[in-house]
This record gives sequence, structure tokens and C-alpha cells, in this order.
Amino acid sequence: MEGSASVRDNTGNGDGGGVFVIGALSDRGIFNMQGSTITNGNNANSFGGGVYVEGDGTFTKTSGTISGSDVALGGRNTATGQGRALYWGNPP
Repeated sequence: MEGSASVRDNTGNGDGGGVFVIGALSDRGIFNMQGSTITNGNNANSFGGGVYVEGDGTFTKTSGTISGSDVALGGRNTATGQGRALYWGNPP
């Protein structure tokens, strides 16, 4: 994801409202973020309103913005569990 790309106003019924990255051994999920935004309105019913990364998944952010992660503001990146903006489960 690069340039002026934006992830917003998405809902994940489980984890990862905006972006969901998972990897297991030889099947590794990779997500690179450069100069783009993950913002406002990404919601997950469990973990990671904006971004959810698990297992051997790789998330690299060299530039860009993950914002709107405060549930108290409403209408932002929200999760009923943990990780409103970013949740990294089982990091390597």
C-alpha cells in the first residue's frame, strides 16, 4: 500500500477491521505501508480495529499514518477487544 491510498470505513466480523495480516510457516502474509493512511471508521468485533497482525505475518510501516484510534472519539478505528489502531498477536 503506497502513495495516496487509504483504508477507511471497513468492518471485520472478527479481527482486523481495516487490514488483516496472518502468516503460518511457509505461507507468510506480508503488508508494506508507505505514505498512505489507515484512518477513521475501521472496526473489528474482536482485535485490531485498524490493523491486525498474527503469527508469522509481517507488517512494515516506513511512512504514512494510522490515526483515529481513540474509541472515546467515536467513529474511528475501534475494537471491542484490544488494539484499536494496531494489534499484533503472537509476535515472532
